[in-house]
Amino acid sequence: MCFVGSLLLLSACAPRETLVQQGNREATLHKSIGPDLAGLDPHLAESLGDIQVHSALFEGLVAEDPRTLAPVPGVAARWDVSADGLAYTFHLRPEVKWSDGRPLLAGDFVASVRRALTPSLGAPNAKLLYVVLNAEAYHRGQLADFSTVGVSAPDDRTLRITLEYPAAHFLSLLTHPVWFPVPLHAIAASGPVDTRGNRWADAPGTPRERVATYPALVVCEECDVVHHRADLVEGQQARCTRCGALLGRGHRLDPQAQLALALASLIVFVIGNVGD
Repeated sequence: MCFVGSLLLLSACAPRETLVQQGNREATLHKSIGPDLAGLDPHLAESLGDIQVHSALFEGLVAEDPRTLAPVPGVAARWDVSADGLAYTFHLRPEVKWSDGRPLLAGDFVASVRRALTPSLGAPNAKLLYVVLNAEAYHRGQLADFSTVGVSAPDDRTLRITLEYPAAHFLSLLTHPVWFPVPLHAIAASGPVDTRGNRWADAPGTPRERVATYPALVVCEECDVVHHRADLVEGQQARCTRCGALLGRGHRLDPQAQLALALASLIVFVIGNVGD
């Protein structure tokens, strides 16, 4: 009995496994996103948490090398740069499509840049597009003709961007969500594409509402396991399925659960062949 009691005591005093240790053991990447998300519209991203989630849901022309953070092909398989450093021509991968099956075309990038620069949208990071020819003037309402902005699509798989000035950091700018293509066909189905209040990524039953509906999930404060409240027996004290700790309605909504809900529930986002 003493021996068993000692084992129980040692087990109770053993240090709790950290998320890093759990991730190493389960080959799972845990990413903290901090405060609640502002939304799932990449053009309206504000916080670092927003950017992390949008970068998981969408893909831009280029991505980042995980070790060096240098620009690597994303939706664009390759690109050419003019001798004066002002013109970039991106050649899109032919197999890339939206998650509803529609092909992702160069015109989607043009329309998305136009949306991000439209003053009525109020994109918080629209200034990151000012490196493009006439982008600032269009955003400030000094130009009304978007065709004068340095973004064009010669064909469905070719995107041409002309800059105001040579910018060595231009390719790295493209990893920010304000540069990401958005599904204009899906946005238009919910209302105007270039004004605030369109609930294409924030409608009832979509990730934003479920994330905000705190009672839907309960997270064990002892081991961080996420439990769906629907799986718990009403009126009974529920216990964690991993460590046995009591679960209460005061337990927190884990940021990882927010990300998981967003990844699992967003209707239209960019997909392609991983590793190409």
